[in-house]
Amino acid sequence: MADEAKANAKIPQSTVFKCIGLSLSGCEQKSTNDALEKEIQEKFANLSEKYVVCSDTMGSVMTVSKLGGMVVIAGTGSNAVLRNPNGGKKFLQISLKN
Repeated sequence: MADEAKANAKIPQSTVFKCIGLSLSGCEQKSTNDALEKEIQEKFANLSEKYVVCSDTMGSVMTVSKLGGMVVIAGTGSNAVLRNPNGGKKFLQISLKN
């Protein structure tokens, strides 16, 4: 995907990104996110200077505003997060059962 992005942007394949963010389902714990960041950095050291891993809910909030906001993701596994301007967070995991 990175090679395709570089080709679409018409930049050299040798270009190193400043940061790649991965907003992924299930990435709710800082310790596991940090471990994933470290592993990706080791395996793809020449692709990006930095990697950031966070939950899909937090990624959605941060896409809209650095000040915070609220997002609800409703699907097979549903959850919600509220992020306050001071950086405080409140997570709510929703289990939908038949």
